[in-house]
Amino acid sequence: MEYLALTGWSFCVLFLIFFLHERATSKHLRKELESLRLRALETANAPAVLAHEIRTPLALIRGAGELLSEGMAGELTDTQRQFLHTMMTNTQRVIALAESMLTDLKLHSSDPLATEPVDIREVVASTAREMRRISDTPIRVDAPGGVLIVPANAPMIRQLIWNLLNNSLRHASSEAVIVSVAPAEGGGALISIEDSGTDIPEDEQETVLAPFISDSAPNPGTGIGMAVAGRIVEAHGGSLMIDSVEGRGTAVHIRLPGERS
Repeated sequence: MEYLALTGWSFCVLFLIFFLHERATSKHLRKELESLRLRALETANAPAVLAHEIRTPLALIRGAGELLSEGMAGELTDTQRQFLHTMMTNTQRVIALAESMLTDLKLHSSDPLATEPVDIREVVASTAREMRRISDTPIRVDAPGGVLIVPANAPMIRQLIWNLLNNSLRHASSEAVIVSVAPAEGGGALISIEDSGTDIPEDEQETVLAPFISDSAPNPGTGIGMAVAGRIVEAHGGSLMIDSVEGRGTAVHIRLPGERS
C-alpha cells in the first residue's frame, strides 16, 4: 500500500513538473511568436516609412522651387531657370516614385479599395497640367464633353495617369503626348495615352508591367511606375492594353468600369 501511495504521489509530482514546464514553454513560445509578429510588421512597414520620409522633405523642396519660379526671391536669369527646371523635374520624379511605393503597399494590403464618384476628365486634365510644369514635351488632352463620373479612388487614378504620362514622356519624341478620355460603351471610361516616340520591342511588351524590369529606352526607369499602374487598373476592375508598333510609337489604353450592379 505504501508503495502504491508513493507511486501515486510521485506521479502527481511528475505531472505537476511536466505541467509547469509545458506552461513555461508555452509562455516562452507565445513571447517568441509575438516578437516574430512585431518584427514582421516592422519589416512590412519599413518601405512605407521610408517612402513617407523621402516624400515629405522633397515636397518642401518642390514648394521652395515653385516660389523661386514665381519670382518670390527676385528675377531669375535664363541659366538659373534652367537649373531650377532640372531640380524641379528630378525632385518630382523621386516624389512620384515614393508615391508609387506607397500606392503599391496599399494595393497589397487587405483593406478594401475606397472608391467614390470621380470625374475622370477632371482628374486627367489636372494631372496633365501638373506634368506640363516639369515636361519639355507638349502634353495635349483630348477630353470633349462634360463630366464623366466613374466609381474610383481619385488619388490612385491620379497616380495611374501620372505614371503612364511619365512613361510616355520618357519614350516620346519632340511631338506631343496625347491623352484622350471618352465614355466607354456600356458605362465607365476609356483613357488612352499615346506618344510617337520609341516603340516598345515585342519581347519587352509582356514584361512592361512587371516591377523592377527596366525597358531599353534611352533613359529607362525603375519599372515600378508601370507595375503600379497595372495594379491600380486591376484593383478598379478595369483593363489595360499596350499597343506599340515600330515607327509609330506606343499607345496605352485603359478601360475603367462604371457602376457595378
